[in-house]
Amino acid sequence: MITRARAAMAAIEDWSQDDLDRLAQAIAWYAGNEKTFTRLAHQGVDESGIGDREGRPAK
Repeated sequence: MITRARAAMAAIEDWSQDDLDRLAQAIAWYAGNEKTFTRLAHQGVDESGIGDREGRPAK
């Protein structure tokens, strides 16, 4: 995951602040969707092995 995160950071290191703001807004809109948020919460538990998979979205 660290390698993927570093690659993602490198891909956007020259972006303008306006582009980064739009990216942050797009991520927030995407993650704010209940179905997507639940999938991301489950993925976090699955990848880390920490926490309760079914209880995580309610936190």
